[in-house]
Amino acid sequence: MSESVDALVHRPDEYAVSPESASTRRGMLPRAATLKDVAARAEVGVVTASGVLNGSRSGTRVSDATRQRILRAAADLRYHPNHAARSLRHRRTGAIGVLFNWITWPPVVSNPYEIAALEGILEGAGERGYQVMLFTGDGRSTGSSMEAVRERRVDGVLLLAPLLQAPDVSEVISLGMPAVSLSARMDDTRVPWVDVDNTEGMGLLVDHLVGLGHRRIAHVTGPMDQVSIVERVEAFAARMGAHGIPVPSEWISTGSAASASERARELLSGMSRPTAIVAWNDGVAVNVVETAREMGLRVPEDLSVVGFDDDSRAAACRPPLTTVRHPVRQVCRSGTHLLVDLVEGRSVASPPRWRPELVIRSTTASPGEQALGNSLASEGGVATFGRRDGILTSLSAS
Repeated sequence: MSESVDALVHRPDEYAVSPESASTRRGMLPRAATLKDVAARAEVGVVTASGVLNGSRSGTRVSDATRQRILRAAADLRYHPNHAARSLRHRRTGAIGVLFNWITWPPVVSNPYEIAALEGILEGAGERGYQVMLFTGDGRSTGSSMEAVRERRVDGVLLLAPLLQAPDVSEVISLGMPAVSLSARMDDTRVPWVDVDNTEGMGLLVDHLVGLGHRRIAHVTGPMDQVSIVERVEAFAARMGAHGIPVPSEWISTGSAASASERARELLSGMSRPTAIVAWNDGVAVNVVETAREMGLRVPEDLSVVGFDDDSRAAACRPPLTTVRHPVRQVCRSGTHLLVDLVEGRSVASPPRWRPELVIRSTTASPGEQALGNSLASEGGVATFGRRDGILTSLSAS
């Protein structure tokens, strides 16, 4: 004969079952154990059990023996705190959102920049005990992603490389939602930001090329709707000017990443072509290298090419790409910490920009005789440089 549920529930601890098990035996849907169940099992009050399991600030002090009894009761009953109830009580969800502003699904999960950014965001959120919600819309128009913000499904928003005049960014700010901009300076003082020093990074690239003897240097950049692109274009022109080298307006080529190869082909087709090209990022630089090869030009013997970011495409390029290292993962990790501080009511300010490093590989050499005597440009050779006290200094070589 089967025993009654009441008999089992009132047996000593080693035979007790959770409310879920009891409900299952009755043929009902399982019922999750509640805080009240745990308190009764541990023979303490609900407030005391909550203080141990949920970290509530009741001021109640418990002995180690009582704490262990409560934890054992929770484990036996397979109790898990009700996150929804806690969110209502504390007015927080324990989650932050990520708004992608210049790239949409599915490329967002395959783009090397976005992958590094997400690694940093997930690392930073995990370190602070927050979950991450990825919004599937982009910042070009208000849409479904903003519904989550308006409904406060997240405690704050990370704006990843926001576009200039992006509607979603404006609405996030107008709603008073805590927000931090990653990889883009924000003029609105309500939104702190974290970014690499684009001006210094572009200066490192131009100085490197000029140091090799280049004077005919073009810039293949992106659309002028991103702060980082605008900063890099301005820094390129300013640094070339500082060296006393004029740049024809047509040699600063703006447009989409998809049009980079076509624009590079136009630059390289004329009788008076550049001997070096500075690309907006590593992906564009790789396209320039491939376009030059298709046109019968050798890199670096006939054309030097440099990128920006030092993502996975730089080392995989053939020949390996000279570029500037942009610590995307660290930038986004620190920005995530900044957002959590903002959410939790701490005073925050935009930190100093991250310092870039010049990484010399195999796509740069002196013009005209670019393959001669350049040991750093041998296959696989790498050297990194940065500025110390305003002077270009070797940081490492391999």
